[in-house]
Amino acid sequence: MKYSKKLDSNFCDKTFQIFDDQIKNTLLHLKKDGTAYFSEQGKNVEGKWSADYTKQTINVFVGGMNLLLKYRYSDENIYAFSLDESYNCLILIDINNKSKLAPSTINELNAYCQFTENNIDPILKRKVEEEINKKREEMKIHIDNISNECDTYPLKKVFTISGIIIFIALSSGIYLMAKTRNFDIGLSMVILSVIIGVVLYYFFKEKRAETAVTNMKIWFKDHIDDESIEFMKNDKELKRWFIENYDFNATKIDKFPIPFT
Repeated sequence: MKYSKKLDSNFCDKTFQIFDDQIKNTLLHLKKDGTAYFSEQGKNVEGKWSADYTKQTINVFVGGMNLLLKYRYSDENIYAFSLDESYNCLILIDINNKSKLAPSTINELNAYCQFTENNIDPILKRKVEEEINKKREEMKIHIDNISNECDTYPLKKVFTISGIIIFIALSSGIYLMAKTRNFDIGLSMVILSVIIGVVLYYFFKEKRAETAVTNMKIWFKDHIDDESIEFMKNDKELKRWFIENYDFNATKIDKFPIPFT
């Protein structure tokens, strides 16, 4: 996925052999006019197909089948699609551009993929890695902006409320001590004001964390098509950063139950 080109209209008007190490003569032809032809053991079935090049998906309707295919990889010989976001894959081999390496068995397919991965152009590989790192940093900034929207108990508000209550309690203690000249009462009020301040601070801090996590869950649920989700599914480093190291300013969230796997 990292190093293959994006799916485009050049995918059209080609005849593909559907990879299957048991059935050898299964073909799929996709025409530019949206017509699809499926052939198995010489028997032809006509259907339709459509592509969404923005989402990198294609829909195929043939013989009562409705397949949503997510583009994953291609080179000059094969195209790989996942079925409905699952780990099940459909491998299409271009019969007009079939090299000696084109696979016909599971073992050959694994060897083909391994050979392809081991022979990526180092310059291309470095360029792709740089682009991925840049995109990852953009996603971190994007998620930080989301967290600011979801943080309904900002740190300034916590300090302000706690500070006001501490100030009132402390002022009351000083006033009583000055009026009664009883040092014990004044000292008790000062100590009480400190205790109240500490309790309030940790209460609001905990409430802030709970609220922020809840709001983040709701945000991602309501924005399931956000690009950060798709990127995070395929990028382990960003996912690890999000779960283990995410920080709402002063509030540390060690584990965040992301709503996708």
